[in-house]
Amino acid sequence: ALARQRGDIFGETVLMTNWGSALRQQGKLAESLTVLFKSLEIAGANNLSPEIARTSRRLADVYIDLENFPKAIEYLLQALKIDEANENKKSATLDHSTLGYTYEKINKLDSASFHTDKAFQQRNFTPDYNHYLYQVMGNIQEKKGNYAKAASLFQEGLVLSEKRNDFLTASDICADFAALYLKINNSDSAIFYA
Repeated sequence: ALARQRGDIFGETVLMTNWGSALRQQGKLAESLTVLFKSLEIAGANNLSPEIARTSRRLADVYIDLENFPKAIEYLLQALKIDEANENKKSATLDHSTLGYTYEKINKLDSASFHTDKAFQQRNFTPDYNHYLYQVMGNIQEKKGNYAKAASLFQEGLVLSEKRNDFLTASDICADFAALYLKINNSDSAIFYA
């Protein structure tokens, strides 16, 4: 309200997008969507392209939580188009990474590989997220039947996760490792990572 009273449209959209993200993290997905759509409307009406991209990315996160992957992809592609046009390499790399994850979830592995490869080529822009990227690439390789490659990628992601003290991602990667080893009938290794 204060940003609106002062006529700070940019500040208003930033605050609303952050508020929408906080609601998402609290599990209030319907409220999150309402706030994010309002933020997107304001950003669009005022041609604030960086905020349109950022809000689109956050909307995609909510749709991923809802497992509405086609809608998430729609918003991520919008964000990617804007980020690439604005030469915002960090955000474009995150867009590619999240697109890779989302396509992997719906088994569109060629698209998933395309976007994770793009993100991997630009990984120097997102060092805080690379462990997550290795996990997604490992999942893609596992689905393609390249189990040794998947294990190698999971291992790299696990090492990076532990270095970053990101124990949530490390735990997820261990679960992926366990599932991989069960798939190839190596129960001792599966138990180690479970």
